Amino acid sequence: MGRRGHSHGFTVLEVALALAILAVALTALSTLQARNLTLTSEESLLTEGVLAAKDLMARIQARSLPLETSEGDMGEEYAGWRWAMVVQEAQDLPLARVELRLLKEGQPPERALSFWFLAYRKETR
Repeated sequence: MGRRGHSHGFTVLEVALALAILAVALTALSTLQARNLTLTSEESLLTEGVLAAKDLMARIQARSLPLETSEGDMGEEYAGWRWAMVVQEAQDLPLARVELRLLKEGQPPERALSFWFLAYRKETR
């Protein structure tokens, strides 16, 4: 015969407390997962933008893109990306300061990626 006053199951309070703890833990995990997906998406966009900028710099170095203030799109390889280039000549030096701004379609202008570098201009005499 069993002892009185002792049951072999869980009380409603214990079950409710366990469910509350489980709910908080699952909410925290889902929030972390959502944040991880956002960061992964942003990182992917940044990586693609850096690769597009490197491609533009290589075109400038190969002289297939003129070193002058201009703008355009990146073509099929980087679909949806637009670029703008501002070239400022250095006084008394064969150098130019080049600023590249890249923006993915659908992104606000403040999310544009900006890069600058110095480019050597061969003197044309």
